[in-house]
Amino acid sequence: MGTNYAVITNKLVPTVFLVPPAQTATSGPLDSLQSPLSLIPASSLFILFALYLSSFSFFPLRTSTSSFGSRMSAALKKRKIAVLGSRSVGKSSLVKQFIENHFVDSYYPTIESTFAKSVVYKGVEYDCHIIDTAGQDEYSPINSQYAIGIHGYVLVYSITSRNSFNMIQIVHDKIIDFCGVSKIPCVIVGSKCDLSMSRQVDSTDGERLAKENDCAWIETSAKTNHNVGKVFELCLQEIEKLTAPNQTEPPAKSCTIQ
Repeated sequence: MGTNYAVITNKLVPTVFLVPPAQTATSGPLDSLQSPLSLIPASSLFILFALYLSSFSFFPLRTSTSSFGSRMSAALKKRKIAVLGSRSVGKSSLVKQFIENHFVDSYYPTIESTFAKSVVYKGVEYDCHIIDTAGQDEYSPINSQYAIGIHGYVLVYSITSRNSFNMIQIVHDKIIDFCGVSKIPCVIVGSKCDLSMSRQVDSTDGERLAKENDCAWIETSAKTNHNVGKVFELCLQEIEKLTAPNQTEPPAKSCTIQ
């Protein structure tokens, strides 16, 4: 008669041990009784053993971790912000001061750059993607990527340039017309306020323009880092005013490209 094996399981760890029965010096009537496992063919016993191990699935732990990461990602609100305005008004300097905490004094015309930064506003963390765009003029068309999928806008003029200030209304109206809406989340920014001796645009003009378009307004200086962070806090504030609870993407709009 072959050796019988008993199955011992450890409930804390999914491990199976096959232990031979203890050998005794004497035999008795009980020795004639066979273990139920001895009646199962070896191949079937192996299948049962495999099924037993499969009941301790390790994959839910991995899935749970993935789900946790997804929940954390979902909890981090994503906001895409486009920075627009005339050439040489300090858009790139404003963005780089906010993202990298340093001022770029040299002027290099921007084609387009996108930066990412986590911002905590009113206890909520936002994953902000900021698009630094090329300079606009009255004949520049609004690129669809500056309108579709954008949550908010920062429209920049220089307080030392009246023409750049006049461009703000033009750019604002182009976005409104492109997306077919009556209002956009927007902050109008008067940059280079450290150059007060060269001022061509009064602060009252900026405030009046913002009020007429139902936008936030602020003056800032990328050089001195004055109100730079406040610009994007105001933009998030304007976005949340128009964003439904738990909505991470702007509502779909029927935009017509002309």
